[in-house]
Amino acid sequence: MKADLMAFSPDGSTLATANYGGHPVQIWDVAARRLRTSVAVPTREAGSMAFSPDAGTLATASISGLGAYLWDTRTGRLRVRLDVGAAPAVNSVAFSPDGRTLATATTAIGVQLWNAATGGLRRNLEDDTAAVTSVAFSADERMLATGSEDGTVRLWDPGTHRNLKTLPGNPSTVTTVTFSPDGRTLATGGVKDRTVQLWDTASGHSRASLAGYSGEAGSVAFSPDSRVLAIGAIDGTVRLWDAATGSALATLTGHTNTVLALVFSSDSHTLLTAGADQTVRLWNIPLPPPATAIRRICQALGRGLTAPERSTYLPDQAPHATCPT
Repeated sequence: MKADLMAFSPDGSTLATANYGGHPVQIWDVAARRLRTSVAVPTREAGSMAFSPDAGTLATASISGLGAYLWDTRTGRLRVRLDVGAAPAVNSVAFSPDGRTLATATTAIGVQLWNAATGGLRRNLEDDTAAVTSVAFSADERMLATGSEDGTVRLWDPGTHRNLKTLPGNPSTVTTVTFSPDGRTLATGGVKDRTVQLWDTASGHSRASLAGYSGEAGSVAFSPDSRVLAIGAIDGTVRLWDAATGSALATLTGHTNTVLALVFSSDSHTLLTAGADQTVRLWNIPLPPPATAIRRICQALGRGLTAPERSTYLPDQAPHATCPT
């Protein structure tokens, strides 16, 4: 399972692996530990991959000017080829949560929104920044985040195609944009800054800077309850962070090469990781006890928790739970 690029399906049941040597993309059944099918991507380099929400379709992007492709994950057959025009590279692909739209981030054209069933182009998002390198939908589909080569991060309304806000520039190319499931936080990572930034999507303000990495983040994922952020690094470690406070929770060691893909279980208690060391690992996630979580959040905010914040970050606590006095 030698791979330079990996992607899990949203439920963690399927893993896609690709390498830059011209071999087919391979689709694996994770539980059975067996190859399900192969996809003959017509290029030497797959730049990005993403599964549809139901895991029935795999989108692959070409960084060699050949566009993007949608594949049947059960048969390996081509469903749709997306003609992105004159773009020399498609750097990132992302499905909308309902699976009906695919967003492509390109070097020359910006972001394009496609009908995932027919391959028809729905819209070009106007963008006067440098090449767009990363793209992601929020879970409620009300926002689309894009990261660019010049460090720009933008939030869009995919329904009206309006630019909602531009976040302060990162010091390097933005390679990762990931929304928390509740849509309140955006995580962004770059090539040279060796940090992952957490942004408040409502205000556009930076919430925390997660530092200490030896290089860019290989993969980023929020837990379904939005409380924990997992970051896979090029040194093989996986670091867990409190998404509300930016506090470090734990460092998972075991991979010997870049961690390329991450996915949480639906109950947020288990993390599945895949790395360039050709291994897939399953981890139990150590969560802080409620009292510790309350103290950390209160210290970060400097005030008591509102009812919506208690519901989001401490769903198992009594409605009156608040900061210690």
